[in-house]
Amino acid sequence: MPSFVATLGDMTVASGLAFVFSDGQPISGLSDQFLALSGTVHGVSIPMIVMIVMVVVVAVSWVVLARTRFGMHVYAVCGNAHVARVADVDQRSIRFMVYIDAGALAGLAGVMLAARAAAGIANTGAGYELNGPPPP
Repeated sequence: MPSFVATLGDMTVASGLAFVFSDGQPISGLSDQFLALSGTVHGVSIPMIVMIVMVVVVAVSWVVLARTRFGMHVYAVCGNAHVARVADVDQRSIRFMVYIDAGALAGLAGVMLAARAAAGIANTGAGYELNGPPPP
């Protein structure tokens, strides 16, 4: 089964579970410690700190993808699985690591969004999964 189809299926299941557990209502009354994630530290807003972290993550990701063996394997597995198999690249571990990284970063984004909105809303971001970049 293609990864894209499995991801969309998992998204549908997770969205349904979010609606079931929240009864379709926003979850409010979050703790002060959680809401502090949208505050400031030494006069710098935490979302700005997260933006700086994002820039660092992008830079590190670029270096890893462009300059390391792991990055070359990622390009091989995602570009042409048959060639990667012939080159004896462990495709399962490469895909696993890429999915772990993507999931962790998506989770961080979700936590920051919930802290900024001061609520957990089950359908936040619905419909954005298939949006591409804006036209030039």
